[in-house]
Amino acid sequence: MRDADRRKDEFLAMLAHELRNPLAPVSAAAELLSLGKLGPESAKKASQVIIRQVKHMTALVDDLLDVSRVSRGQITLEMASLDMKVVVAHAIEQVRPLLESRRHTLGITLAPTRAYVRGDEKRLIQVVANLLNNAAKYTPPGGTVNVRMSVTDSVICLEVSDNGIGIEPAVQKFVFDLFEQVHTTSDRTLGGLGIGLALVRSLAHLHGGSVTCESGGLGQGSRFRLCMPALAQDEFLTERRSVLRPVDLPVASASLSVLVVDDNQDAAEMLQFFLGTAGHRVTLATTASTAREAVSSAPFDVCILDIGLPDGNGNELAVDIRQMTIPSPMLIALSGFGMTRDRDQAAVAGFDHYFVKPVDLDALSAAVEGAGLQSRPT
Repeated sequence: MRDADRRKDEFLAMLAHELRNPLAPVSAAAELLSLGKLGPESAKKASQVIIRQVKHMTALVDDLLDVSRVSRGQITLEMASLDMKVVVAHAIEQVRPLLESRRHTLGITLAPTRAYVRGDEKRLIQVVANLLNNAAKYTPPGGTVNVRMSVTDSVICLEVSDNGIGIEPAVQKFVFDLFEQVHTTSDRTLGGLGIGLALVRSLAHLHGGSVTCESGGLGQGSRFRLCMPALAQDEFLTERRSVLRPVDLPVASASLSVLVVDDNQDAAEMLQFFLGTAGHRVTLATTASTAREAVSSAPFDVCILDIGLPDGNGNELAVDIRQMTIPSPMLIALSGFGMTRDRDQAAVAGFDHYFVKPVDLDALSAAVEGAGLQSRPT
């Protein structure tokens, strides 16, 4: 009982700390605005501070209310047939700003089979986002966060791992406990009450699932594994909720190794997610030089190359890849130019397919699928 009281006292102290932090800039900004002497730009900046900090406090209160509702059994789940791959996509989109601000590398490996569950779309996105948020917060800047999905006939498991600060073995069994502050000595500048994992466990249990934690200890990263009952194929519902795309995401007949080369990071990451959703293993490169390094260190079934690169062009890179690899991978060109001469130059360079941006994702998926049908080595 004394230990529980201690954890509760520590939590309340952290709550007070987290609420005082945003209140300080809100109070200062409000006082400046009340003076009536700020210029338009300064007034706009002060207003933005208030808006940003109020959103932060609202998120803290929402977390508290969620935990309270779940612990008292006062939450109602809106159950539906959901594609967990799309749930993951929405969760990643929510956490992307934090991942990018921390300069983390995000790796995504999704199963090459359908992954449907019965659940509440909002709450499952919240669960996955909390796991990703936790990994991003407690991994030093420039780290790596990986998302890996596996599917069996009866279970879908999602693993979120990182190379962050890790968790001591003695406290791993407490990480999902309410009021437990495992990371009290870590960087608190990102805020939060440390109740996200308690919420993850509660929501997972309400969906008939489970969540576990593994870590080799301090400095050795962490791995959280969420498992949920899978829906059999004949249980898939035809309804589509707002979280779902209007058409099914592609499912590859074989998992291929794909290299995507594009200096537009956002475009490259979207292709990585799209192909990863289909079940392929995707590596990203943003320059011709890093692409050559990747090809020299590992075999690829498919290379998707942007024609315009900062240190060369895709046609030259295609020629080099053909010379560096035996047998060669399938080469797919992406370009903003669609003239006949552009296509001819790509054909001479050795490209198998040529797509003009914005690429038709269904056509691209079919082209990549063709590499698997040709039984190229993996």
